[in-house]
Amino acid sequence: MIKETKVIRVIGNLNLRNGEANMEATKELFTHIELENGMYAITAPMGEQCYVILGEEKALIFDNGMGFGGLKSYVEKITDLPLVMVTSHGHPDHAGGNGEFDQVYMHSADRETFEEMCTVAYRLGDVEKINADLVEGMRAITVPYVGNFTAIDQMQTIDLGKRSLDIIHTPGHTRGSICLYDKLSRTLFAGDMLNEQTWMYLDYSTDIQTYYDSLRSIYVKNWDIQWIQTGHSNARICEKRLQDMIGCAQEILEGKGKEQEKEMTTFAGKGMWHGFGDGGILYNPARIRENNDEILG
Repeated sequence: MIKETKVIRVIGNLNLRNGEANMEATKELFTHIELENGMYAITAPMGEQCYVILGEEKALIFDNGMGFGGLKSYVEKITDLPLVMVTSHGHPDHAGGNGEFDQVYMHSADRETFEEMCTVAYRLGDVEKINADLVEGMRAITVPYVGNFTAIDQMQTIDLGKRSLDIIHTPGHTRGSICLYDKLSRTLFAGDMLNEQTWMYLDYSTDIQTYYDSLRSIYVKNWDIQWIQTGHSNARICEKRLQDMIGCAQEILEGKGKEQEKEMTTFAGKGMWHGFGDGGILYNPARIRENNDEILG
């Protein structure tokens, strides 16, 4: 059974979810649902997703959100096990809270991304683009920027005590994106690699060929994936999402379906939307391949 728990925090008179005045001066900062097999999906103040996986000796946190509020203290209400902090990539909505933790594991290919985008100023700038009414409330609960992290590049597994997670480097959404696979629950933790709307048009995204190759590298592992957990929804997604996104990337590489594509604008800029199955890719047409060939090789 999935259970939901809510924590209430007093944050001035600001409703953190929608920016409207709230005379009761209270709002939920974090909520979580309890999944089976000792896993928890936490929704942070800006809607970003963080995950907790319990072993017998340690608990792993996968992603820490924008760094607003106290995720660490929230997790410590769930478990008293020593915490291992791992980020899926260096974007501010996944690694913005690194400063709360003494040690954070992240792929070194995202160092430049992290150092540019996870400063306090950059994070608050993102909030302003999304909803300017939230900025001052978030400023009061912002985790300081700390630039140090431990490179996860050479690690293949993380042992939590009678539970090990496999690590795979999956450049695409960013150059240093990683995914984790938990054999016990048959779950792939995908960060932003397999979102319903996967952003591949950002400055630090790779070309589509590299993204396609990363998805194929997951597929050929032949892991028994029953569920996929992504970075912006706590919904449990079936393995078909991986197949759909491989198909989507392949269509872009082959130049198929262009007549159905459309330009789309987000707070982070413009991209070309290519839908496939139950999702799709927002991409930069100038970055199909490193040399931008037109035909799948």
